[in-house]
Amino acid sequence: MRKILILFFMLFVAPAWAYTDAQIANAIYKAEGGARYAYGINRKYCKYKNLAEARKICLNTIRHARRDFNGKGDFIIFLGLRYCPPGAAAENKFWVRNVKHFLK
Repeated sequence: MRKILILFFMLFVAPAWAYTDAQIANAIYKAEGGARYAYGINRKYCKYKNLAEARKICLNTIRHARRDFNGKGDFIIFLGLRYCPPGAAAENKFWVRNVKHFLK
């Protein structure tokens, strides 16, 4: 029974470490609407010059979240609480679902 559960987990539940930082950043880019909201970085609070710099900010946030993640639970949910807190705006509650969609 234990082997079946492990196999099920490996096949159907893709852990966050199965994705590279670049793959997660690409999914965030798509979930945030592409260049319109470059990686979800708000220019009002975080200044950047171009799309490459916005991507670098996104990748740094992902790296820092991986460093702080304790390995328990879902990394994308952990990242979402940091990157796009659900309480900050009504549409933020869909962030985790959208990022996971684009990771598949």
